[in-house]
Amino acid sequence: MAHETFANGQRVIVDPSGRLALELLPDENDADLVLEEVPDVTFADIGGLDSQIERIRDAVQLPFLHRSLYERYNLKAPKGVLLYGPPGNGKTMIAKAVAHALSDGFGRGSGVFLSVKGPELLNKFVGESERLVRQIFTRARERAADGRPVIVFIDEMDSLLRTRGTGVSSDVETTIVPQFLSELDGVESLDNVMVIGASNRVDMIDPAVLRPGRLDVKIRVDRPGADQAASIIRHYLTDDLPLQPGLDADGLSRVLVRDIYTRSSRRHLCDACNDQGQWSAIFLSDVASGAMLKNIVDRAKTKAVKASILGGDDVALNVELLGEAVEDEFVETRGAVMDVDPVQWSRINGMDNGRVVRIRPVPRKEKENMQ
Repeated sequence: MAHETFANGQRVIVDPSGRLALELLPDENDADLVLEEVPDVTFADIGGLDSQIERIRDAVQLPFLHRSLYERYNLKAPKGVLLYGPPGNGKTMIAKAVAHALSDGFGRGSGVFLSVKGPELLNKFVGESERLVRQIFTRARERAADGRPVIVFIDEMDSLLRTRGTGVSSDVETTIVPQFLSELDGVESLDNVMVIGASNRVDMIDPAVLRPGRLDVKIRVDRPGADQAASIIRHYLTDDLPLQPGLDADGLSRVLVRDIYTRSSRRHLCDACNDQGQWSAIFLSDVASGAMLKNIVDRAKTKAVKASILGGDDVALNVELLGEAVEDEFVETRGAVMDVDPVQWSRINGMDNGRVVRIRPVPRKEKENMQ
């Protein structure tokens, strides 16, 4: 490489001494790692999470939209918020909705939402991940310099800020975590910048990240119970759709919730054994999520569309189609559960019955479907 011409900012691989450049790395568009947008998701689009929405609005919206009152009462906005809980239950939607609300509050287009996926910041080259973390916060400060609210959303935060000393192939977190903390705590102000993290595995995040003064507000986004499920379903099952005569969307939603949340053998997914040797039954409702509920309604809608194409007339969404959709979701979920590592599955899904070390299938009758 003795005859190469280098430009300022180009990246190279060096020898262990750090004195000899061995290889010129290709240009990398770091902007591709950070999605900058004003999300179109609103709080009205989210069902079943009223208490979580209230908490994040208190933590994020109030300090930005009512600064003078916060100053009057000598209150400071938190530096960060952590949304945690099992996957598919609305953590990302909440973060997007609060960014949308801030943008509306300051005038359309004035708010900034920087979205980052934790794993995409991990880089095999020494120092690259730390540089990317610095760049994200630099961009956030630049965008916030004129008083605009900036949300830095880090999805899968546990992959980026893992507890130090727990790396499998390397301990890259030993340098990334301090870099992140120095940006959060550093001398350069983070005025008008709020960090929101999302994680399925809060137990894997370095404790230093979660200390007071950093990610101060921690909001658990759990699986929906039956009441929350009905609220979520009603966002997708509406009265303007072709519906079964004699039943409105509320009635069909109740039928759907009963089928999903029954603790009968019809929705018995598997049996799980924890590390104490105790077996427990796992039902479909134990792994239900907002994403699953939407998927079930979408399955039923797709069945209605296909039937309408074949028949030539609109086919109404009815109890039978919804039951078939639940059954399809159940069969698919049951198969997926049997194909994964029990320990990882139980941790990601936030199972409360101890660490699952073994899963066994449950014999099922040929015809066990919605009655």
